[in-house]
Amino acid sequence: MSGGEARFRELQEGGSLLLVDGSRVRSPDPELFREEGWRQRETAITPLPGRDGGAALAVDAGRKGESWVLRRHGRRGFLSSFLGDRRPWRGPERTTPFREFRLLAWMADEGLPVPAPVGALVHPEGAFYHGAILTVRVPGQPLSEFLRENRPNPRSWGVLGRTLQRFHQRGIWHPDLSVGHILVDGNRIWLVDFEGARERKPGGWAIRHLGRIRRAAVDELGKDRWMEPSWQACWQALLKEYRAGQGKTS
Repeated sequence: MSGGEARFRELQEGGSLLLVDGSRVRSPDPELFREEGWRQRETAITPLPGRDGGAALAVDAGRKGESWVLRRHGRRGFLSSFLGDRRPWRGPERTTPFREFRLLAWMADEGLPVPAPVGALVHPEGAFYHGAILTVRVPGQPLSEFLRENRPNPRSWGVLGRTLQRFHQRGIWHPDLSVGHILVDGNRIWLVDFEGARERKPGGWAIRHLGRIRRAAVDELGKDRWMEPSWQACWQALLKEYRAGQGKTS
């Protein structure tokens, strides 16, 4: 993956390893990856609903009005049940924060609707590490809110179908493609929170993504409401646009 590699900097600060976008982070500091570090700057901090159970926080970066999202890694997956937010240490490039940073940078350069990466931090502690990532905050509301508030919009769901097809054509597997990680911004869809994401060969996982969204919608709405014509129109719009995008390269 290429894409702006020259502007990315790797450095060590104390016991932490950082990977940052030098065009956004002029003074790299591990405190940028701690909630308390932002509180000491007297910066507004806002929990983001629908994303990692409140583990994602929006912070005012103070850079041309830009806001960033701070997210600790290690909050999901099988290992979380007994390791908490620690993960086995096998070098910085095999950590989920560094991998997510580089994947986001590539996807953003490819024109995919993802948040641009700002920085990633890993802090080794013996055989384990913990880490966090900063990304640019993108606009929109989680799809989960539209479901919870019973606001069907077939046009947005059609855009979602086309958007998912673009990611799937590039083999990008999102391990937690929940309705909380799909942001609706008018007629644009963003996908966020790519911890553990990777490129995969084509396979049934792409269709399972669609099934996961459908199950989440049923869970939020209930079976009866999901079967109403307005929501069925949303689902059919998603399927129609997803199928229309098959075979296209952009």
